[in-house]
Amino acid sequence: MGLADQKALWWHFQARRFSDPEAHEPSESGYRARRVLLLTLAAAMAVWWFTDIDYYQSGEIRD
Repeated sequence: MGLADQKALWWHFQARRFSDPEAHEPSESGYRARRVLLLTLAAAMAVWWFTDIDYYQSGEIRD
């Protein structure tokens, strides 16, 4: 989701909730912050997932 066009996603999913969507549209920095947050979350999940795979393949038992 972080690689997708954040403005298009907002207009597709959120704009219909408002009678004047242009007044409620996030700023460019808001779109940028959302993109950074999503990419950071994806990177953190990838690191967590790959470290869990290594842990389970090593044969150790997790408490």
